[in-house]
Amino acid sequence: MRIKDQIIGVVNLNNKKTAEPFNTRDLYITSALSERVAHFLEKCYADVYKDADINRGMTSFSNLLDAIKKNHKKITLLPDLVLRIMDKLGAEEEDKKKALYVSKIYDLGLACIDESILMKKDLLPSEMQFIRMHPYTSVGLLSNFEFSEDIKQAILHHHERYDGTGYPDKLQGSEIPLISRVLSVVDSYAAMIFRKSYGKMNTHEEAVADIQAGSGSRYDPEIVKAFCEVLEEMKAKTAQNC
Repeated sequence: MRIKDQIIGVVNLNNKKTAEPFNTRDLYITSALSERVAHFLEKCYADVYKDADINRGMTSFSNLLDAIKKNHKKITLLPDLVLRIMDKLGAEEEDKKKALYVSKIYDLGLACIDESILMKKDLLPSEMQFIRMHPYTSVGLLSNFEFSEDIKQAILHHHERYDGTGYPDKLQGSEIPLISRVLSVVDSYAAMIFRKSYGKMNTHEEAVADIQAGSGSRYDPEIVKAFCEVLEEMKAKTAQNC
């Protein structure tokens, strides 16, 4: 970890729980976290942050680590799909690193919303407004150590729609950050197959069909195409390993 040209600490990773070798994805996440810890410490050393800011920052970082450490299927699948799609789109390495990091933290704000509200079929206007504020809540929870405007914008706009009918700012097409457009597709897919919404859990085929039906309206057609290609490649690879 560096502050300007000075090394202030070292992150040591070993004994991975799965016993698998560390990979590029691990490097991206560790690098992103190290940069943010260094940024936070730099502000502390410069007395920019007072005690209250430091306490909030440590709490935020603890919440962030908890979110990243969650080890269930949706959290495992979602970052993998995001990274594969970004690679398929020809994204630069730095953008892939940002996308992977965002895919781990973008919904932190949902933790502040009661689960009973998230599972309701018919929401009151006040409840809908509360849910639609969660991207801002996520950014707020990261405020003490998130320095990248790209990261903040990607989080804020992952519920925008390609046709401009989404929220919070009704951005349209390429106005929506690329990472947000990728997240929109992958998050919808993961939610449909892993979360029992409105009393129903979708099959893989149903989820893919739903996303394809939204190509050009809810989702960026180019990203839907890349998403489907990635799924086919993953399916073919799985078949080869069997």
